[in-house]
This record gives sequence, structure tokens and C-alpha cells, in this order.
Amino acid sequence: MLFFIVCLVCSGIIFFTVYARYLQLYMIVAVGPIAWATIPGGHGVSNTASAWIRTFLAKCFEIVIIALAISIGGAMCKSISFGDLTGIGELVDGAIQALQSMATMIIMTGAVKGADIFMHRTFGL
Repeated sequence: MLFFIVCLVCSGIIFFTVYARYLQLYMIVAVGPIAWATIPGGHGVSNTASAWIRTFLAKCFEIVIIALAISIGGAMCKSISFGDLTGIGELVDGAIQALQSMATMIIMTGAVKGADIFMHRTFGL
């Protein structure tokens, strides 16, 4: 039961994080014409267009960072092993594999949730 709860929570967090990024990207694209219309408005007003471009590129790159986090984290999590099970460990092999899978899910959820913070700190956006 604990495995199912962890799986459900982690998959929900990852799904809503990725879905929110795409929804934000669609919203940014929808207001793009308004930002582009401010370019001929002078120095103060044209900052709106540059801020829109910076925000648009940042959201696009967040999606790339999430994809990289999933692929790199997935490759790293495949190599996690609790070692060879001998003796009494063979009797609880399923429980140990479930713990390993839960650790993998939690690591991947943290990587996806922290992708935007990583990007903002790395690139100063």
C-alpha cells in the first residue's frame, strides 16, 4: 500500500509540473502579439518585448531541462542497487526491490521539481 501511495504522489507531482510548464508556455505564446506590438513604442515600452522573449525562452528551456533531468536521472537510478541478497535478504527480495523503486521515484520527482530552480540559479534568470 505504501508503494502505491508513493507511486501515485510522485507521478502526480511530475505530471502536474510538466503540464504546468506547457500551460504556461501556451499562455506566453497567446500574449506574444501584445508584447511584440510594444517594440516600436520607445525605450521604456520596448522592454516589454524583451521581457516576453526572455520569459518565452526560459519556459522553453525549462522543458528541455526537465527532459534532461528525466533522462539523466533515469540512467542514474537504473544503476542504484542495494547489493546481492543472500540469506534472509532473499526472503524479503520483493520488499527491497519496492524500496529501491520508491527511492528512484522520489529522486526523479525531486529532479523534475527542481529543474526550474536549477535553471534560474545557473543562468541567472
